[in-house]
Parts: sequence; C-alpha cells; structure tokens
Amino acid sequence: IPESWNDKNPIPPSLKAYYEYQSTLMEPWDGPASLVFSDGRYIGGTLDRNGLRPSRYIITKDDLIVMGSEVGVQIFEPEQVKEKGRLRPGKILLVDTKMGVIVPDEEVKRQLTDRNPYAQWLAENRIELEEIKVKERVPTSLGENFDKFLKTFGYSKEDIEVLLKPMALQGQEPVSSMGNDTPLAVFSNKPQRLFNYFKQLFAQVTNPAIDPIREGLVMALTNYIGSLSKNILFESPSHCKLIKFRTPIVSNTNLNKLRNLKEENFSYIDIPILPKGKVMEKLWRWPWKTSAGRLRKQSITERISLSSATEVSVKIWHRYPLCWLQPQCITT
Repeated sequence: IPESWNDKNPIPPSLKAYYEYQSTLMEPWDGPASLVFSDGRYIGGTLDRNGLRPSRYIITKDDLIVMGSEVGVQIFEPEQVKEKGRLRPGKILLVDTKMGVIVPDEEVKRQLTDRNPYAQWLAENRIELEEIKVKERVPTSLGENFDKFLKTFGYSKEDIEVLLKPMALQGQEPVSSMGNDTPLAVFSNKPQRLFNYFKQLFAQVTNPAIDPIREGLVMALTNYIGSLSKNILFESPSHCKLIKFRTPIVSNTNLNKLRNLKEENFSYIDIPILPKGKVMEKLWRWPWKTSAGRLRKQSITERISLSSATEVSVKIWHRYPLCWLQPQCITT
C-alpha cells in the first residue's frame, strides 16, 4: 500500500526507486483503507495514497497514543493532550513500545530504501516500452476484414452500439450498471470475447469516480510485461527484468517492438488465436474425465521456455461436453 511515487510527488529518488521495484512484484493497492498493524513490539498505522479514509491520533502528556477514524474515540481533558494530528495519505505512524518512542515516517522508509540498491537494479534490468526504437510501423486499420474480425472475435451489436460508439465518437465512458451479474464466460455454451473471461476486482462502495487523468497525482495505469512468477519474498534484481508500459492499450506498432526486441532476457512466441493442425490435435487428445455426471474442469498447461529468466504458462480451461474450446480463448 505505497504512497504516490510519480513525478508530481516530491519524495526522495531512492524512495521512488523502492516503490517502483516493489510494483514489479505486486500491483499496488489503492484502498481506500486505514490500517493498523503490530508484531508485538512495534504498533503502527498507515493510510492509502488517496487518503480517502480519516485517521486521527492524540498523544497525551503521560505518553499514551490513541489513533482512530474520528476525533473523540477516547475523550481526554485538553490539559492532558500533548500533541494531536492526522495521518497524511501514504504515510506511516509507528510506535516502538520497547523504547517508548515514535519512529518518524522518514526514518521507517529510509531503513527500507537502504536495504538494497533498488535504483541500480531498475536501471540495469527494466526496459521502458517507449524507449525501444521503432523498426517498422504497423497499421491499425483492418480494411475490408473489419466485419469478418467482429464476428471472429464475438463482438455483438450491443458491444458496438452501447460500449464502443460512445467512447469512439464522444469520448465518453459508457453508462452501465454496477450490479453486473452476467454469468462467467467459461460456463457459456456460446463463443465469448477474450475479454469476457476476465473479471475486474473492485470494492463496490460509494466512493467518487477515480481515473488516471483527473487523479494523476495518485493514480497511473503503468504495468509490466515479462515473467512475474518468482518468489516475492526474496528480493533480487531478476524481479525487475521486465518491460514497463504506461497504458494497457498496446498498439500494433508497440507490439511489433516486442517482437523485434533483441535482448538477452526477453524473447517471444506467437500462439495462433485460431488453432489449426497439430496445435488443435494436441489439445483435442488431452484426457478429460467426468464423475457421476458432474462437470469437471481441467487445465491444459503448455510451458514455453523463453529464456533462462523468462517462462510463460499458457492455460486453456475447458469443460465437458464438447463446448470446452472456443476459437478466441487462446492467448499469451
């Protein structure tokens, strides 16, 4: 649950490097949350980087500290109060009960950033997608194949009229319901778009809308391409051998950058979205079982070694009976 570490936030470069390194291990959590934690000796609290939850504290003259979501969780006479304040977004309030002191936020994070040379690890291993040279620009137009591709990938009239047109013509977000109870695509007997197999995890609460344009100070769409299947409990430079991209929309030209990238730690493989020949035969021969007439899911895992440092697992889920494989559900 890091604080904001983009270019607009004036924090030390070493701390920004620490946060960016950690973002290659696990996606940051936006909250909103005010958390309290303890290991028996240290007890502390932290606030998410958006600061959408209140956390207020009072320190009394007899060295008692109280933190809660509101003022007045515990009432003290004014002459007893030595200090009072609130947690700022992304900051930590830490108490060492053995020494009887409050450890400043800057000291906590300085100890974290001094553990390893995170900035050096990032500079030597991470690659920015924007910095890769363009060898060939690939057009995005489908030409006469547009209607054919719409059918192939399962786009319905509703998808085009309700979802795509408002975004393409007016630059507006489509209006839809929060309570989307559409059944999982994997259980459908009809072909589904690839995106329907993924679900967004979010907290369905009454917070205001947030996006990386209006809330650019605390939010970004930055993500990484590469192998993320290493031990996150062990810090090493190999974790950040990734390609960083700042938007989830990857154009054909940028995709071609990845295919033409000549780096020791990166390689690629093309997997047909419409499998034919030996690929289909191999999948079809995979054993499936049923038990007492009940459905049983199996996973087919093809492990593709890209290099000594990178490996991709392609999982294709199927179901019994014969509707288990749809033409567009194989990808990397």
